[in-house]
Amino acid sequence: MLSDVPYSDHLAACSRCGLCLTACPTFKISGAESESPRGRVQLMLLEATRNIDPHTARPFLESCLQCRKCEPVCPTGVRVTDSINEHLGANRMDARLRLWRARAKFIWQTLATRH
Repeated sequence: MLSDVPYSDHLAACSRCGLCLTACPTFKISGAESESPRGRVQLMLLEATRNIDPHTARPFLESCLQCRKCEPVCPTGVRVTDSINEHLGANRMDARLRLWRARAKFIWQTLATRH
């Protein structure tokens, strides 16, 4: 149930306006909604309500670079990065490892698209 998820009210505040899309580096590279802050918020909400398999959402949540560029442009103040970390429930070391993997993947994709 959504009300059982501690950060669900915060995520539900997302108005889906799309202002975060142009700020997100992973969305700029992939163009995939699931790799955008708005898409990740929706994936977390779907997973919290058990409308999606957690294994489906996890790679997209883990691909967040945690740069927080989406947060200042959000008119409703959704803290996507904090929500992802809380959602995944990882300890600090897992979170750091996830972050470095996501950044390495992003750098690789960026370099690959320039050639």
